[in-house]
Amino acid sequence: MLAGIFGSIVGVGGGVLIVPMIVHFHKTIPQRVISGTSLAAVISTGCSASYTYGSNGFVDPVYAFIIAVSAIVTAPLGARMTKAVDSLTLRKILGYFLIAVAPLVPIK
Repeated sequence: MLAGIFGSIVGVGGGVLIVPMIVHFHKTIPQRVISGTSLAAVISTGCSASYTYGSNGFVDPVYAFIIAVSAIVTAPLGARMTKAVDSLTLRKILGYFLIAVAPLVPIK
């Protein structure tokens, strides 16, 4: 529920809420399974929130198209790369990424 509400308000959910919560409460699940589960879950929240934003005129179609095409092309590469990295390293990469980008939010 938090991922749906908070994610729709600020445009995050899976990587910022769902993944850390699963890691915290279910420590034995491999990171690549957590990442895949989170991505599958945010399909529905992304679609429903995008529809609501779009129907209210809050989507820039050009930027959305550019981001979507870039993500569609590169996402399979990232997903395949998880096979080469162990779960602990994947969790560390996520943690370092979140720490690195966190200060950018209030700066903007």
